[in-house]
Amino acid sequence: MKQLLNVFLFVTMLLGLSACEKEDKDMFIVEGERNFSITKEGDMISVILRTTQDYRVTSENNWCIILAKQPIGFKIQVDENTTVRERENKITIESNIGAPVVLTVKQEAGELFFRMDDSEKTKQFAQEGGTQIVALQTNLESYEVVAPAWCTISEKTNEGFKITAEANSDFRREETLLVRAQGMEDIGILVKQNGEPLLKNSYFLDGNFEPWVIERSAENVFVAGTWIPSSITDPEKGRYRAIKIDTGGASQGSIFQTVNGILDGVYTLTFIAQAGGSSTDGSDLWLVIIDSEGNETVESIFAEARGGWRTITRSLTITGGKVSIGLRATRGSNKGIWFHALGFVLE
Repeated sequence: MKQLLNVFLFVTMLLGLSACEKEDKDMFIVEGERNFSITKEGDMISVILRTTQDYRVTSENNWCIILAKQPIGFKIQVDENTTVRERENKITIESNIGAPVVLTVKQEAGELFFRMDDSEKTKQFAQEGGTQIVALQTNLESYEVVAPAWCTISEKTNEGFKITAEANSDFRREETLLVRAQGMEDIGILVKQNGEPLLKNSYFLDGNFEPWVIERSAENVFVAGTWIPSSITDPEKGRYRAIKIDTGGASQGSIFQTVNGILDGVYTLTFIAQAGGSSTDGSDLWLVIIDSEGNETVESIFAEARGGWRTITRSLTITGGKVSIGLRATRGSNKGIWFHALGFVLE
């Protein structure tokens, strides 16, 4: 009888050990919380497992990233929420035994943002038009772009939009495009486009002066000559002519061009000039600007143009849609000044 009892105990022990081994072999337990609440800044979640099984982890959305997957568990990196909505993600843990375990990650909404780098706030288009991309950063669901009539807006996204400018057959133009969103400060973009030159016939091609208007007391005041700076390499250079003041005696004259229909604003006048001689006998040469009201601004430029070809630049504030630009010269005697100029540009 005692021998039968010992056999029974031995069999029972073997069965118990076998059960333990089976339990250890098939163990798959996910410990801890199943639901997580995360701030908008994001966080790292640690998930603890007790398992002897291989397992798989899948995330519904890529803002939760599975890291450091090991038999004892893994980590979940929750990215910052840059959207304006609260969001939720399901993470499923599966093995070859037992039912899948689902973790829920909820994250609060991010802060509203609506911004643009300063480098994006000016767009320059060629006269023939074209398309440019404006980069924008926002998590707003919608925004509005108020554009000039000659611009078309397309492909609006949270990362920006495209501006297409049509060809410009008129003068240079510039307007402010506004990007607007409810509750946010407007963002302004200065949109510029080249056009027909404001000053025509800047190089007096083939000796023609039109539409410049000339008044002179002698035939060799403000005439066209072939004094062209060597720095100009344009293929059209052979047709250029510089205006000339170089008389054998006392003389005076002027050359002007009037621009109408110009937008109010600040413009830059540039031309190339050289001068020589002496102004001790009262000779001089002036840059003259006449505004829409007929008021003249007169400035001597003789000294600035001496010593070789010089680039002369002036900033002009134009109002009233009209401006006249020109040169006025007086030569006192044979010892007076001489002067050459060309390349007049207003932009």
